[in-house]
Amino acid sequence: PPGKELPAHRTAGAAAGGILSLAMSAIFLPQNPDKDTKEDRYSQMSPAFSSCELVVVEGDSQADDPKIEVWRAAVNTPPIAQGDSSILAIVTDDDSHGVGVPAFARSDVSALAAWIQSGFLV
Repeated sequence: PPGKELPAHRTAGAAAGGILSLAMSAIFLPQNPDKDTKEDRYSQMSPAFSSCELVVVEGDSQADDPKIEVWRAAVNTPPIAQGDSSILAIVTDDDSHGVGVPAFARSDVSALAAWIQSGFLV
């Protein structure tokens, strides 16, 4: 948040910032939206996930990688999966989604996890 050390360090020109605690650590790397590509951003992060079998990224809907959409009819927009073939499943509590991909209830995390494990973790 503004007024804390990390934003002050970034304003002063720090190349990166971080938070270390006994329970968790984080590194904040500034990005140049005019120069850095999505691949640059992912390659900066990949060493941190090198031992992972599966990495879930929230929010990068423009990625070409396989995706799972969380959709709610109350938002009053059609599911993105209707026009995006990289979306392989949808999580929703509304049966009106009209998308021809596997659908999972928001409350059925076990079924979604089993589907992910059967299709992505070999």
